[in-house]
Amino acid sequence: MNTPATLAVSLMTSLVAFAGGPINLSEAEAAVAADAALIATICEIEVVPQFGPFEIGERVESETGEPFAQVATVTKFKILLGTVPETVKVYGGKVGAKTDFRLDPGESLLLLKKIAVGCYRAVDWDYGLMPIRNGEVEWTITRLPRKTEWITIDEALRRIKAHRTQSEEAAESDDGKLPK
Repeated sequence: MNTPATLAVSLMTSLVAFAGGPINLSEAEAAVAADAALIATICEIEVVPQFGPFEIGERVESETGEPFAQVATVTKFKILLGTVPETVKVYGGKVGAKTDFRLDPGESLLLLKKIAVGCYRAVDWDYGLMPIRNGEVEWTITRLPRKTEWITIDEALRRIKAHRTQSEEAAESDDGKLPK
């Protein structure tokens, strides 16, 4: 029998099952997925208006077509990898009921994925935005249970480049033939 209570519970269960959560990539996957790596300080995070008149380029949608909830404009940064314009908009927050893209204030090493001209999002929850304190980056070792270590910015960049090089070498060695 489909009572209103049964329908409500069924609907809530479906929403929870399909709600998703943050993107969690491995260290290597995050390094390869990044279009740019920056050292930047996020000062102010703004809420992206979901309805009403928008400035051109103000509302940017995720790869799934859902609008981002937050944006931070970054103008002072150091580029470690890739090329970016003089002003970078980093989008984050909740995307519909699907995924959170982390966006926190403070100085961080950002591994960013390009989503539009001059617009980026963190590649994932752990490696997309890594806080910097006293010249060291908080690097994720394990997700569950969460363990991190503090490493130098140079060591973080070395690890990122090593993963990217290893991925490029693997792609070059793959000749497209099936194994015998």
